[in-house]
Amino acid sequence: AGIKEPVAVAYALKNKHSVSFEVAEYDSHLPLVIDPILSYSTYLGGSGIDASNAIAVAPDNTAFVAGGTFSSDFPTVHPLQPNEGGGPDFAQDAFVSKISSDGSQLLYSTYLGGENQDNATGITVDNFGDAYVTGTTISPNFPVTTGAFNTECGGDGKCGATWNPQSLMVTNAFVTKLNAAGSGLVY
Repeated sequence: AGIKEPVAVAYALKNKHSVSFEVAEYDSHLPLVIDPILSYSTYLGGSGIDASNAIAVAPDNTAFVAGGTFSSDFPTVHPLQPNEGGGPDFAQDAFVSKISSDGSQLLYSTYLGGENQDNATGITVDNFGDAYVTGTTISPNFPVTTGAFNTECGGDGKCGATWNPQSLMVTNAFVTKLNAAGSGLVY
């Protein structure tokens, strides 16, 4: 009679490579339409090359996104680092952005990096809204905190400028904890 009735449905992992739908009871004599609803979709970036590498969703459904950007105009809001740190040869900086649960606001967004190439590759968030970010850097001046167990990139403070015995450029992993506002390093 043209009346739509909602039917509960859920995704079900059938095996390692297959997903299906689990459908609650319904009148099988009538057509069933499964139409996922897009909660939101948005762009995030500037005028250069930007790539997100990781996302974490907090208990309040805010989304934390981490990646790398070559944009000097990447959007920043309440930033720890308002400007890119990379030079002309190594212009990539890591970024961390927090998006509201409905996708309508950028709650914070910051560059994270030093004078050379930096890229965030992982992120998670705790119940307090602090973000834990990891990635790679070749910046000898990547932001570190007093008392950190290692404050020198590459172990000698030169990082990307040094070469190891295998003739490879020295990179370091970084682990950073941002406060809930995204405006300061916890470590």
